Amino acid sequence: ETSDKKTVQLRDKMVEGRNAWTVTGITKPLRTYMIEPKVYMTSNHIPDVSHKPSFILVKVKPSFDREKVAEQIKKTTHFLALSSDQFVKRTNEFFRQKTPIVIVFIAISIIGFSIGLVMMWQIFSNFILTHIHQFGMLKMLGVSSSFFIKMVLFQAIIIGGLGYLIGLLLTVVFGLVFHDTTVAFHFTWKILILGGLGTILAIVFSSYFGILKVLRLDTIELCRDSN
Repeated sequence: ETSDKKTVQLRDKMVEGRNAWTVTGITKPLRTYMIEPKVYMTSNHIPDVSHKPSFILVKVKPSFDREKVAEQIKKTTHFLALSSDQFVKRTNEFFRQKTPIVIVFIAISIIGFSIGLVMMWQIFSNFILTHIHQFGMLKMLGVSSSFFIKMVLFQAIIIGGLGYLIGLLLTVVFGLVFHDTTVAFHFTWKILILGGLGTILAIVFSSYFGILKVLRLDTIELCRDSN
């Protein structure tokens, strides 16, 4: 924004000391975790402003080899010439090595997964304890262990599936609400798959202990307790 708190418009003058520039274009880049504004200018203005620019964008014609152009840029300017994929990789390495963002994200993911795992385990424990006598009666009537396993797994799949779909729906709604704000939101198919795998792991882990509890039921002790 300008000094009078108005949004910068095309053909506005930007003055810094003896330097003055005219705004010829406004872009909307992909939102990141940095809040600093980005300024793009033609390369012939860079020596007058800064001897160490952040980076320079170079467009290579299809008839030229990008690797040869990169080598020529290194020889001529002594700048590090990178392709778009290499630039993204270098940026990701910077965040991993120089900032705690990745560690924080991993910690939050582990905490969230642990909370979901505990909640699933608590739900199944309450379900088994609430219907413990019914399970005992079915076992006394000769119901097979495979039937109990299918019963518990069915309950686990229903709860886990509904939880995953509701979480996915809330995530999409969050992205739609905050898509045009200062909040950075990036949702990819990899996150979708990782969330699904985490849900499956939680279902298997929580249902495993529920199945063990049902299969280890002592019907004689259960009858004594009921009496």
